[in-house]
Amino acid sequence: NPKDRAYRFQRVAPIHVSPHNPSRVYHTSQYVHVTENGGRTWETISPDLTAFTPETQVVSGAPITIDVTGEEHFSVIYEIQESPLEVGVIWVGANDGPIHLTRDNGKTWNDVTPPEPGPHGRVQNIEVSPHDPAKAYAAVLRYQLGDFEPYAFTTEDYGETWTPTRPGGYGTPHEHPGWLTC
Repeated sequence: NPKDRAYRFQRVAPIHVSPHNPSRVYHTSQYVHVTENGGRTWETISPDLTAFTPETQVVSGAPITIDVTGEEHFSVIYEIQESPLEVGVIWVGANDGPIHLTRDNGKTWNDVTPPEPGPHGRVQNIEVSPHDPAKAYAAVLRYQLGDFEPYAFTTEDYGETWTPTRPGGYGTPHEHPGWLTC
């Protein structure tokens, strides 16, 4: 059961190379891990950045089909991006909803989750602006919860506030979250 594991890695756990230091590589479980020596040693630079609720921690595939590989976990970091403009500004999103930001290379983390769409959405993508250090975009999917509305947000103040990007603009179809993963 994932609630009993020290680390919850998923088969799609992101790996991100720092745009400022190619020796600095990030890898995530429910924590952010970093190496600067080719993976010989790893340092954990965050607390658990997921929503982690014990009632959502079940054996992968339960109750329908048990996944013997153990590769699918809820409450893992699903996305990580370091700002291309500022060293140590790192954004992460979890598959159970939260978005967190550090501006001091992992010493402190702030929950900057948009107020909507509610709990348990999968933060599919975070894209940090290559032009404005305070600007980022986030896409959240909830289709596994029966909510097919695409959720996309923009922040221009390091996640203090978020502006929803509503479907319909630029030809995006309503109730079709697939456009968020392009």
